Amino acid sequence: MRNSPLTPFARVRSGATVAALIGVTACIFSGTAFAQTARVCWINAKTGTPVPNNDLFPGGTQPGLDPNHASIPRVLDSEGKPHGGVDFVRVPCPPTQTSMSGGYIGGELAKNWGRVRSTESLATTDVITNRFTDTADPLGGGVLIGYKFAPWANSIIVSPFASFDFLNSPVNHTFPGGSYLGTTANFMGTGGVKIGPQFGAGVWLYGIGGVSVMNETLNINFIPVASSQSAWVAGGTVGVGGAFQPSFLQGFGRPVSVFAEYQHTWWQDANFNRPTASPLFNYNFARQDDVVKLGFTVSLGAPPAVPAPSYPVKALPPK
Repeated sequence: MRNSPLTPFARVRSGATVAALIGVTACIFSGTAFAQTARVCWINAKTGTPVPNNDLFPGGTQPGLDPNHASIPRVLDSEGKPHGGVDFVRVPCPPTQTSMSGGYIGGELAKNWGRVRSTESLATTDVITNRFTDTADPLGGGVLIGYKFAPWANSIIVSPFASFDFLNSPVNHTFPGGSYLGTTANFMGTGGVKIGPQFGAGVWLYGIGGVSVMNETLNINFIPVASSQSAWVAGGTVGVGGAFQPSFLQGFGRPVSVFAEYQHTWWQDANFNRPTASPLFNYNFARQDDVVKLGFTVSLGAPPAVPAPSYPVKALPPK
């Protein structure tokens, strides 16, 4: 059965639905979860079978005076007897089924605020000669993989995860004339756990804890000589986040969630001693990063089966 084109009223209703979803999303990520707005569905009045449709009324129907009933008109056969026709009844939709456990993969955008304290000292005596603190806020992206489960058989979800972000995030101190020193974060990986309660409609609020590793390039560029050195540093990461499953993304056969997270990471110091560009000095770089991540995840397991609803329906009298 084909759906009929949206009526003006249906378009208004669809726009209102989108606006409502945006409002609910904002409330979720500000720490407040709201119940999903009640919906209604159409079923075949004779069989109780749900009727897929996105319109105000099932496609091809003629609404009657009662907004909870619609029908496809019967036609007369060659003998003048009524033939065909289907009656529909509007009822509350069954509850949305969400995935509480299983593996998932996803992608994310990472807005990074990096802060680096650079310390210059004499190589022979360790006397500090200069100290600078600088910030930068580039945009990066990455992928993640994880697994959700409920170890205590309640709404508390635990999710071990690993994320891999490509940042290209330079934080430099620039001197008059164009010389500079600083670090560039190239790649960051985090492994940890997310834990928190899951509510209806796939709403999940959680805290984040983990360990991270970063590859960065240490740069000393004192024109006309430049030196660089690659370094791997470890760090600790904490944060908070929230995810939910918007209804318009659930038509792909697997549950899809969108999320927003804030993470802070303290990094191990990195050292660049006696670089060619400044052989009489040692340099120490202490870095911290604040990252806001926006992304999506796709469940690797099929969603739980939704049992066919059984509604007590009183058949309409024949026309």
